[in-house]
Amino acid sequence: MKIYFVLTVIVIIGTVALQGQKLQWKQTNGPNGGYINCLAENADNIYAGTDGMGIYRASAEGKNWTLISEGDVTAWGLAFKGEAMYAGTLKQGIIRTVDGGATWTEINSGIPRKIVDKDTLLPAMRTLLNRDNNLFVGTFGYGMFRSDNGGENWTKVAGLPAENIIALTDDGNAILAGTNKGVYRSGDDGASWQAMSNGLPNDAVYGIVKSGSTYFAATYQSGVYRLHDGGTSWRAFNNGLPLLQIWSIESVGSAVYAGTHGNGVYRAVADDTIWTNVKDIGNADVRAFLHTASNIFVGTFTGVWKSGDNGATWEASGLPRTVISSLAFNGKSLFAGIFSGGVSRSDNGGETWKSVNNGTMRTASIVQCMLAKDGYVFAGIYGSDGIYRTDNNGEQWKVANKGLPATTVWSLASSGAAIWAGTTEGVYRSSDNGDNWELSGEGTESLRILSIAVDGQTVYAGTTEGVFKSVNGGATWNPSNTEIEMKNIGALAVCNGNVFAGVTGGGGGVLRSANGGTAWQTIGSFGELLVTCFAVKGNVIFAGTDDGVFFTTDNGEIWTKVNDGIDFVIINAIALHDSKLYAGTVGGGVYSANIETLSASETICGTIDFTVSADGDGLKLQLDTPPMYNVEFVCFDVLGNKIRSVNIPAGTSSARISRIPSGVYFCTVNPSAKNSAQPLLISR
Repeated sequence: MKIYFVLTVIVIIGTVALQGQKLQWKQTNGPNGGYINCLAENADNIYAGTDGMGIYRASAEGKNWTLISEGDVTAWGLAFKGEAMYAGTLKQGIIRTVDGGATWTEINSGIPRKIVDKDTLLPAMRTLLNRDNNLFVGTFGYGMFRSDNGGENWTKVAGLPAENIIALTDDGNAILAGTNKGVYRSGDDGASWQAMSNGLPNDAVYGIVKSGSTYFAATYQSGVYRLHDGGTSWRAFNNGLPLLQIWSIESVGSAVYAGTHGNGVYRAVADDTIWTNVKDIGNADVRAFLHTASNIFVGTFTGVWKSGDNGATWEASGLPRTVISSLAFNGKSLFAGIFSGGVSRSDNGGETWKSVNNGTMRTASIVQCMLAKDGYVFAGIYGSDGIYRTDNNGEQWKVANKGLPATTVWSLASSGAAIWAGTTEGVYRSSDNGDNWELSGEGTESLRILSIAVDGQTVYAGTTEGVFKSVNGGATWNPSNTEIEMKNIGALAVCNGNVFAGVTGGGGGVLRSANGGTAWQTIGSFGELLVTCFAVKGNVIFAGTDDGVFFTTDNGEIWTKVNDGIDFVIINAIALHDSKLYAGTVGGGVYSANIETLSASETICGTIDFTVSADGDGLKLQLDTPPMYNVEFVCFDVLGNKIRSVNIPAGTSSARISRIPSGVYFCTVNPSAKNSAQPLLISR
């Protein structure tokens, strides 16, 4: 039979009450961090150049840090000339601002470019120095350049045999250059250079400083060397240093400070014979020093640290630019795993943070995953360190690796007495809180296990080759993705009998299985967004992605983005505690939001239009939904019974309504606006 539609075109205009489902994020006060490459002082401010996170300015006391450049700038050197500020960068060459960072200009005239894979690139600028109104820049691979006109033009400095200029120092009488071929000195503003390397090893010099009448040189692999003024040969000065890889060096009065690779700061008096460790900073990588009139600042892989008492005590200086790789709650304590920064803990919801990298935990560790269980906290480490464990809330960590391969631990989960660890070499299990580990059955030992979820005796493992499943507590494993191509399952969750898989490669998105992994379907409108983590509370599922946080209350049919107040939208970890949701970001530390607001209602006054028209055997709905609110299209019969309802995501402009039988109906865009419903006649 031929079907005819007779439709009344409906236009609703008026004030409609909508259910507002929002989260308002707030950045917590840390953990402080960021990869600090260089520090500088000018006027009443200090400046920090970071690794890929821009250039920051703070007060002379290191407070109120403000980004003053593009966020993706890697700055290795900073210099000032009058009102102008210069930065030597990794990719943009030399950049300059004359308005306090509001605008920046590339000033690279005279500096040659290199060709890499058919791209023309500027060399990396490693160090900057302003001396007698001449600017000097040291590069990787192209030697040194000089400008006598504020950077408008640059000229290659002759007489230097080294190509990698890593450090520049003005000792008051001459310029000293630390290079990949030792130390060079110029007493005529770079017109000529003399080698000053007798006694130094064949090693790169990362820093030079003068204390009194003695020079100190920091080398890449050979520790610290010392040369008395007027002497002819450098001598090793390494007694007390546990590691000879030295990133930076500074003198403060009669004391010398050495920044190490992964072992924090060491201090010695210039005429001493031994170095002693500076407490409080921990085992950080230390790349930069700055000595002002009242403070010593240290730039590390975990942010800026400050001492106001000549190094006796240190405190973090408030630059919240950490990359958070994992989150976990142990009671009321929130633990944050920091990329190359070990672990920090907050006991008050993020108001204050404490670095807890004591015992065997290295501050430079990349904490890939964390788990709290039975009073223990476990940290899975990227690299070969395996798992660390603490039973006193992070005050002391111990290795818990017996039976584990020396490889990265990507994921941790627990169920009952069992703890599951996903490694690069399969799934491992412990039944004694990490004292001993053993490979969990056969079938995963050649796989990288990125995520784990447990549902009773059923264990799911997300791998680089899809989802694997064990129905016997890990005794045997089998692939669970035969009907759909799946790659890089970086997140797993179980909710309402459904299994959810977050894809972190090969297209992104979320997959759902309603039958224990036998069949999967793509859900939501994530497109190619990478879904990195899940958190579940009741029937609400939260998902962290590379474009913020989403949530669903209907098993994944509709996902709503909730990013209000969050400035760093790449999310690596999320965690729930009571009514708060916490998100670990890339570059912005930890954010928190009150999830109770998800059930709040608010009234929106304005105009909402929609029309309904024929569309094959169904209806086509066209409407203009508010950008931050979901709505519901509902059809009622003449008795007020709901015949059809369709959830419409925020921002949707059109949707198809499946077949509705012949009859007379009333339609609305929201149940609370039922009194505004308009008639719809369908006749076949």
